Amino acid sequence: MTHKEFKTSVNRLNEILFDVDVRPVYVGYIFPDKKAPQLMQSKKHKAIVNSSNGKLLSIVSKNYRITTNREALEMGKEVFVQLFPGYSKDKLTLFKVIAPKSLTSVNFDITHPEVFLNIREQENWLPFLRITNSFNRRQALALEIGFVHKLWANSVLFDPKNIDLQFSCISNKPIRLTDKTDEIYAFSEKFRDWCDLLKSYPLSMESFFPLLCMILCINLEAPAPKQFRHKKETLNKIHTWVKHQIRNYQEILGMNAYTAFILSTDLVSHNSQYNVLPGYYVNIRSYFTRPTTWMVKFTRNIRQNDFSLEEYLSSTIQKINAIHKPD
Repeated sequence: MTHKEFKTSVNRLNEILFDVDVRPVYVGYIFPDKKAPQLMQSKKHKAIVNSSNGKLLSIVSKNYRITTNREALEMGKEVFVQLFPGYSKDKLTLFKVIAPKSLTSVNFDITHPEVFLNIREQENWLPFLRITNSFNRRQALALEIGFVHKLWANSVLFDPKNIDLQFSCISNKPIRLTDKTDEIYAFSEKFRDWCDLLKSYPLSMESFFPLLCMILCINLEAPAPKQFRHKKETLNKIHTWVKHQIRNYQEILGMNAYTAFILSTDLVSHNSQYNVLPGYYVNIRSYFTRPTTWMVKFTRNIRQNDFSLEEYLSSTIQKINAIHKPD
Protein backbone atom coordinates (compact mmCIF):
# COMPACT_ATOMS: atom_id res chain seq x y z
CA MET A 1 0.00 0.00 0.00
CA THR A 2 1.44 3.38 -0.98
CA HIS A 3 1.88 5.98 1.76
CA LYS A 4 0.06 9.30 1.68
CA GLU A 5 2.31 12.28 1.11
CA PHE A 6 2.63 14.50 4.18
CA LYS A 7 2.31 17.78 2.34
CA THR A 8 -0.30 20.18 0.99
CA SER A 9 -0.61 21.38 -2.60
CA VAL A 10 1.01 24.81 -2.96
CA ASN A 11 -1.73 25.84 -5.39
CA ARG A 12 -4.40 24.83 -2.88
CA LEU A 13 -2.65 26.78 -0.13
CA ASN A 14 -2.36 29.92 -2.25
CA GLU A 15 -6.09 29.70 -2.93
CA ILE A 16 -6.86 29.53 0.80
CA LEU A 17 -4.47 32.18 2.15
CA PHE A 18 -6.34 35.11 0.62
CA ASP A 19 -6.69 38.62 2.03
CA VAL A 20 -10.10 40.01 2.88
CA ASP A 21 -11.75 43.38 2.40
CA VAL A 22 -14.31 44.98 4.69
CA ARG A 23 -17.09 46.76 2.84
CA PRO A 24 -20.21 48.60 3.94
CA VAL A 25 -23.62 46.98 3.92
CA TYR A 26 -26.48 48.98 2.44
CA VAL A 27 -29.93 48.35 3.84
CA GLY A 28 -32.16 50.70 1.81
CA TYR A 29 -32.56 54.20 0.47
CA ILE A 30 -33.05 57.60 1.99
CA PHE A 31 -34.84 60.37 0.15
CA PRO A 32 -33.43 63.81 1.02
CA ASP A 33 -35.71 66.72 0.15
CA LYS A 34 -35.53 67.56 -3.52
CA LYS A 35 -32.53 65.27 -4.04
CA ALA A 36 -32.03 61.92 -5.73
CA PRO A 37 -32.41 58.78 -3.51
CA GLN A 38 -29.25 57.81 -1.66
CA LEU A 39 -28.15 54.43 -0.37
CA MET A 40 -28.40 54.04 3.41
CA GLN A 41 -25.46 52.29 5.07
CA SER A 42 -26.00 49.92 7.98
CA LYS A 43 -24.52 51.12 11.27
CA LYS A 44 -24.54 47.60 12.77
CA HIS A 45 -23.13 45.34 10.07
CA LYS A 46 -20.25 45.02 7.61
CA ALA A 47 -19.49 42.74 4.65
CA ILE A 48 -16.44 40.44 4.47
CA VAL A 49 -15.22 39.96 0.90
CA ASN A 50 -12.53 37.70 -0.59
CA SER A 51 -9.99 40.16 -2.01
CA SER A 52 -8.78 37.70 -4.65
CA ASN A 53 -12.13 37.32 -6.41
CA GLY A 54 -14.51 39.86 -4.88
CA LYS A 55 -16.94 37.20 -3.63
CA LEU A 56 -18.96 37.85 -0.49
CA LEU A 57 -17.94 35.62 2.41
CA SER A 58 -20.19 36.86 5.20
CA ILE A 59 -22.22 39.66 6.73
CA VAL A 60 -21.07 40.20 10.32
CA SER A 61 -21.65 42.66 13.15
CA LYS A 62 -19.73 45.92 13.13
CA ASN A 63 -17.51 44.88 16.06
CA TYR A 64 -16.81 41.36 14.78
CA ARG A 65 -13.04 40.70 14.84
CA ILE A 66 -11.82 39.21 11.58
CA THR A 67 -8.93 36.75 11.53
CA THR A 68 -7.56 35.93 8.10
CA ASN A 69 -6.63 32.35 7.27
CA ARG A 70 -2.96 33.34 7.14
CA GLU A 71 -3.18 34.82 10.65
CA ALA A 72 -5.01 31.74 11.95
CA LEU A 73 -2.36 29.40 10.51
CA GLU A 74 0.48 31.39 12.08
CA MET A 75 -1.35 31.43 15.41
CA GLY A 76 -1.67 27.65 15.24
CA LYS A 77 2.05 27.22 14.60
CA GLU A 78 2.87 29.34 17.66
CA VAL A 79 0.50 27.27 19.79
CA PHE A 80 1.97 23.96 18.57
CA VAL A 81 5.49 24.85 19.71
CA GLN A 82 4.04 26.00 23.06
CA LEU A 83 2.37 22.62 23.48
CA PHE A 84 5.53 20.74 22.50
CA PRO A 85 8.48 22.94 23.54
CA GLY A 86 11.90 22.12 22.21
CA TYR A 87 10.74 21.40 18.67
CA SER A 88 11.49 23.75 15.81
CA LYS A 89 8.64 25.77 14.32
CA ASP A 90 10.47 25.64 10.98
CA LYS A 91 9.93 21.86 10.77
CA LEU A 92 6.16 22.00 11.24
CA THR A 93 4.32 20.32 8.37
CA LEU A 94 0.98 21.51 7.02
CA PHE A 95 -0.32 18.16 5.79
CA LYS A 96 -3.99 18.85 5.17
CA VAL A 97 -6.29 21.72 4.19
CA ILE A 98 -10.04 21.13 4.13
CA ALA A 99 -12.32 23.82 2.76
CA PRO A 100 -15.62 23.96 0.86
CA LYS A 101 -15.76 25.54 -2.60
CA SER A 102 -17.15 28.74 -1.09
CA LEU A 103 -13.97 29.13 1.01
CA THR A 104 -16.08 30.53 3.84
CA SER A 105 -14.33 28.23 6.30
CA VAL A 106 -11.12 26.23 6.47
CA ASN A 107 -9.40 23.54 8.53
CA PHE A 108 -5.59 23.51 8.63
CA ASP A 109 -3.90 20.39 10.06
CA ILE A 110 -0.27 20.77 11.15
CA THR A 111 2.17 18.36 12.78
CA HIS A 112 5.86 17.91 13.52
CA PRO A 113 7.61 14.78 12.20
CA GLU A 114 9.63 14.28 15.41
CA VAL A 115 6.92 14.60 18.08
CA PHE A 116 5.99 10.92 18.42
CA LEU A 117 3.36 9.73 20.86
CA ASN A 118 4.04 6.65 22.97
CA ILE A 119 1.60 4.46 21.04
CA ARG A 120 3.56 1.31 20.20
CA GLU A 121 6.70 2.06 18.25
CA GLN A 122 5.50 0.53 15.01
CA GLU A 123 2.28 2.54 14.88
CA ASN A 124 3.88 5.92 14.16
CA TRP A 125 1.12 8.12 15.54
CA LEU A 126 1.86 11.84 15.78
CA PRO A 127 -0.04 14.61 17.54
CA PHE A 128 -1.46 17.19 15.17
CA LEU A 129 -3.13 20.54 15.65
CA ARG A 130 -6.28 21.44 13.76
CA ILE A 131 -6.86 25.14 13.20
CA THR A 132 -10.42 26.01 12.27
CA ASN A 133 -11.23 29.46 10.91
CA SER A 134 -14.45 30.76 9.46
CA PHE A 135 -15.85 33.90 7.93
CA ASN A 136 -19.47 32.75 8.06
CA ARG A 137 -19.86 32.79 11.88
CA ARG A 138 -20.71 29.07 12.00
CA GLN A 139 -17.39 28.23 13.66
CA ALA A 140 -15.28 30.61 15.72
CA LEU A 141 -11.52 30.46 15.37
CA ALA A 142 -10.55 27.37 17.36
CA LEU A 143 -7.67 24.95 17.88
CA GLU A 144 -7.85 21.25 18.66
CA ILE A 145 -5.35 18.45 19.21
CA GLY A 146 -5.79 15.08 17.51
CA PHE A 147 -3.64 12.13 16.41
CA VAL A 148 -2.45 11.40 12.87
CA HIS A 149 -0.87 8.23 11.50
CA LYS A 150 2.47 9.03 9.90
CA LEU A 151 2.28 6.31 7.26
CA TRP A 152 -1.15 7.15 5.82
CA ALA A 153 -1.97 10.64 7.16
CA ASN A 154 -5.20 9.26 8.64
CA SER A 155 -6.36 11.67 11.35
CA VAL A 156 -8.68 11.43 14.36
CA LEU A 157 -10.21 13.92 16.78
CA PHE A 158 -11.88 13.15 20.10
CA ASP A 159 -15.21 13.70 21.78
CA PRO A 160 -14.72 16.21 24.64
CA LYS A 161 -16.40 13.63 26.92
CA ASN A 162 -13.26 11.51 26.53
CA ILE A 163 -10.67 14.31 26.56
CA ASP A 164 -11.15 18.02 26.07
CA LEU A 165 -8.48 19.13 23.64
CA GLN A 166 -10.38 22.02 22.09
CA PHE A 167 -9.24 25.59 22.64
CA SER A 168 -11.32 28.59 21.63
CA CYS A 169 -9.25 31.59 20.64
CA ILE A 170 -10.33 34.82 22.28
CA SER A 171 -9.00 37.88 20.52
CA ASN A 172 -6.13 39.83 22.09
CA LYS A 173 -5.58 37.21 24.84
CA PRO A 174 -2.38 35.11 24.85
CA ILE A 175 -2.82 31.36 24.45
CA ARG A 176 -0.74 29.26 26.87
CA LEU A 177 -1.32 25.57 26.54
CA THR A 178 1.80 23.91 27.92
CA ASP A 179 -0.26 22.61 30.85
CA LYS A 180 -2.10 20.41 28.33
CA THR A 181 1.05 18.61 27.15
CA ASP A 182 1.16 16.05 29.97
CA GLU A 183 -2.56 15.42 29.50
CA ILE A 184 -2.03 14.69 25.80
CA TYR A 185 0.75 12.18 26.46
CA ALA A 186 -1.26 10.50 29.24
CA PHE A 187 -4.25 10.20 26.94
CA SER A 188 -2.05 8.62 24.26
CA GLU A 189 -1.61 5.66 26.65
CA LYS A 190 -5.37 5.11 26.70
CA PHE A 191 -5.46 5.38 22.94
CA ARG A 192 -2.75 2.71 22.70
CA ASP A 193 -4.77 0.36 24.92
CA TRP A 194 -7.87 0.86 22.78
CA CYS A 195 -5.83 0.13 19.63
CA ASP A 196 -4.51 -3.11 21.18
CA LEU A 197 -8.01 -4.25 22.12
CA LEU A 198 -9.28 -3.61 18.61
CA LYS A 199 -6.37 -5.59 17.15
CA SER A 200 -7.29 -8.56 19.31
CA TYR A 201 -10.84 -8.75 17.92
CA PRO A 202 -11.04 -10.66 14.60
CA LEU A 203 -13.50 -9.75 11.85
CA SER A 204 -14.76 -11.50 8.74
CA MET A 205 -14.66 -9.76 5.38
CA GLU A 206 -18.46 -9.44 5.40
CA SER A 207 -18.39 -7.46 8.64
CA PHE A 208 -16.40 -4.48 7.42
CA PHE A 209 -19.07 -2.68 5.38
CA PRO A 210 -21.86 -2.71 8.01
CA LEU A 211 -19.32 -1.95 10.73
CA LEU A 212 -18.00 1.04 8.79
CA CYS A 213 -21.58 2.31 8.45
CA MET A 214 -21.92 2.05 12.23
CA ILE A 215 -18.58 3.70 12.94
CA LEU A 216 -19.35 6.69 10.73
CA CYS A 217 -23.05 6.88 11.69
CA ILE A 218 -24.20 6.64 8.07
CA ASN A 219 -27.92 7.43 7.93
CA LEU A 220 -29.65 4.15 7.07
CA GLU A 221 -33.21 5.14 7.79
CA ALA A 222 -35.66 4.34 4.99
CA PRO A 223 -35.68 7.35 2.65
CA ALA A 224 -38.67 8.95 0.98
CA PRO A 225 -39.42 7.46 -2.46
CA LYS A 226 -37.85 10.42 -4.26
CA GLN A 227 -34.65 10.05 -2.23
CA PHE A 228 -34.36 6.27 -2.43
CA ARG A 229 -32.21 6.19 -5.55
CA HIS A 230 -29.80 8.79 -4.18
CA LYS A 231 -29.36 6.95 -0.87
CA LYS A 232 -28.83 3.66 -2.67
CA GLU A 233 -26.16 5.25 -4.87
CA THR A 234 -24.45 6.65 -1.76
CA LEU A 235 -24.35 3.22 -0.11
CA ASN A 236 -23.09 1.66 -3.34
CA LYS A 237 -20.21 4.16 -3.44
CA ILE A 238 -19.26 3.45 0.18
CA HIS A 239 -19.50 -0.32 -0.34
CA THR A 240 -17.38 -0.20 -3.51
CA TRP A 241 -14.78 1.91 -1.70
CA VAL A 242 -14.64 -0.53 1.24
CA LYS A 243 -14.18 -3.57 -1.03
CA HIS A 244 -11.30 -1.85 -2.82
CA GLN A 245 -9.55 -0.29 0.17
CA ILE A 246 -9.84 -3.18 2.63
CA ARG A 247 -7.46 -5.27 0.53
CA ASN A 248 -4.71 -2.68 0.99
CA TYR A 249 -4.99 -2.58 4.78
CA GLN A 250 -5.65 -6.32 5.14
CA GLU A 251 -2.15 -7.13 3.91
CA ILE A 252 -0.57 -4.93 6.59
CA LEU A 253 -2.94 -5.07 9.56
CA GLY A 254 -4.89 -8.32 9.14
CA MET A 255 -8.63 -8.83 9.55
CA ASN A 256 -9.60 -7.26 12.84
CA ALA A 257 -11.48 -4.34 14.42
CA TYR A 258 -8.38 -2.14 14.34
CA THR A 259 -8.34 -2.49 10.55
CA ALA A 260 -11.97 -1.33 10.50
CA PHE A 261 -10.97 1.65 12.65
CA ILE A 262 -8.09 2.56 10.33
CA LEU A 263 -10.36 2.10 7.32
CA SER A 264 -12.86 4.59 8.76
CA THR A 265 -10.12 7.13 9.50
CA ASP A 266 -8.88 6.80 5.92
CA LEU A 267 -12.31 7.58 4.48
CA VAL A 268 -12.86 10.53 6.81
CA SER A 269 -9.37 11.97 6.34
CA HIS A 270 -9.27 11.71 2.55
CA ASN A 271 -12.91 12.14 1.56
CA SER A 272 -11.97 15.28 -0.38
CA GLN A 273 -10.24 12.83 -2.71
CA TYR A 274 -12.76 9.97 -2.53
CA ASN A 275 -15.95 12.11 -2.51
CA VAL A 276 -17.99 9.36 -0.85
CA LEU A 277 -19.34 10.63 2.49
CA PRO A 278 -22.64 12.57 2.47
CA GLY A 279 -22.75 16.01 4.10
CA TYR A 280 -19.01 15.99 4.63
CA TYR A 281 -18.26 19.71 4.68
CA VAL A 282 -21.11 20.60 7.03
CA ASN A 283 -20.17 17.77 9.43
CA ILE A 284 -16.37 17.80 9.26
CA ARG A 285 -15.60 17.77 12.97
CA SER A 286 -18.33 15.22 13.67
CA TYR A 287 -16.91 12.86 11.03
CA PHE A 288 -13.40 13.13 12.49
CA THR A 289 -14.61 12.24 16.01
CA ARG A 290 -16.86 9.33 15.04
CA PRO A 291 -14.10 6.68 14.71
CA THR A 292 -12.70 7.41 18.19
CA THR A 293 -16.17 7.70 19.76
CA TRP A 294 -16.93 4.24 18.34
CA MET A 295 -13.54 2.93 19.46
CA VAL A 296 -14.22 3.82 23.10
CA LYS A 297 -17.68 2.21 23.08
CA PHE A 298 -16.72 -0.87 21.08
CA THR A 299 -13.71 -1.73 23.26
CA ARG A 300 -16.00 -1.48 26.26
CA ASN A 301 -18.48 -3.83 24.58
CA ILE A 302 -15.98 -6.52 23.59
CA ARG A 303 -14.78 -6.76 27.18
CA GLN A 304 -18.18 -8.21 28.05
CA ASN A 305 -18.35 -12.01 27.98
CA ASP A 306 -21.79 -12.05 26.40
CA PHE A 307 -20.93 -9.68 23.52
CA SER A 308 -22.02 -10.95 20.11
CA LEU A 309 -20.87 -9.24 16.92
CA GLU A 310 -23.75 -10.84 15.02
CA GLU A 311 -26.28 -9.21 17.33
CA TYR A 312 -24.32 -5.96 17.34
CA LEU A 313 -24.50 -5.70 13.53
CA SER A 314 -27.92 -7.24 12.94
CA SER A 315 -30.01 -4.06 12.91
CA THR A 316 -27.51 -2.24 10.68
CA ILE A 317 -27.40 -5.15 8.21
CA GLN A 318 -31.20 -5.23 8.02
CA LYS A 319 -31.33 -1.51 7.23
CA ILE A 320 -28.59 -1.82 4.63
CA ASN A 321 -30.34 -4.72 2.92
CA ALA A 322 -33.58 -2.75 2.78
CA ILE A 323 -31.77 -0.14 0.65
CA HIS A 324 -28.75 -1.84 -0.84
CA LYS A 325 -28.12 -5.50 -1.42
CA PRO A 326 -24.34 -6.07 -1.29
CA ASP A 327 -22.83 -7.77 -4.35
